[in-house]
Amino acid sequence: MKSKELILPVAAAAALLYIDIEYVGALLGSGILYKATFFELMIVALQVGKTESLLLVPKLRKASGAFVIDFYGADILALPVLVALDLLVGGTLIPALAQGLVLGWVLGVSACGMGFLAFRVGASMYRSDGLTKVIPTCLATAELGLLFVNSAHSAATSGGDPGAIIRSAFSGYLSFSSSDPIYLDFAALYLILLLYATVGWAIRAGGVEPRQILVAVAATGATAGWAFVASFTGIYPPLVLAPPALGLVAVSWGISVAK
Repeated sequence: MKSKELILPVAAAAALLYIDIEYVGALLGSGILYKATFFELMIVALQVGKTESLLLVPKLRKASGAFVIDFYGADILALPVLVALDLLVGGTLIPALAQGLVLGWVLGVSACGMGFLAFRVGASMYRSDGLTKVIPTCLATAELGLLFVNSAHSAATSGGDPGAIIRSAFSGYLSFSSSDPIYLDFAALYLILLLYATVGWAIRAGGVEPRQILVAVAATGATAGWAFVASFTGIYPPLVLAPPALGLVAVSWGISVAK
């Protein structure tokens, strides 16, 4: 195994893990989890156990994305049962359990799922998987991670409970300053994806074509220019890199077809 083949996969996984660590740190440092019920914490612990199984068991570690979604989402299948019981029995206990199930599941999956997806993205890049598999997974993980980090900070500032995480996750309000390190992490992640798309496969082939370097330089310059222009428009920051990412996929696909 050549060390240079590990550079981009490890760097991508580390960049995604940084976002996850920010999120978990916000949850632990804000006191939000102290307001969770025992049942909610049990559901969170269940997601931690699932993630450990996915990472430690070889067959699960290599499972398809559909299986992973089903594996994490199995708990939600209890919701219809709880709804039916509520219609038959009534009272306040069952609705409380349903709410606790949803809140605990969201907290657990968002915290643990990002860590597992960071591993999957790194493994996928090491296998030299196609851009249509690597880039969407990586960007979706990073975008959702930023949303939940933001919601955790917002909920902590307002003194909210675990439910505030969900309520503020997609509010569109951004609590980060322009100098927050998480933006540097996003910039690094974009450069990693750029290098993977243009020269990642060439590293294994033993050479880099001049046009790949040209694409990398041009794409970086164009993205920097777009980010500068977008800063005056009020566009939600996580969306700024979406157009360059889509353009990168299109150009890289065109190069591969031209070959």
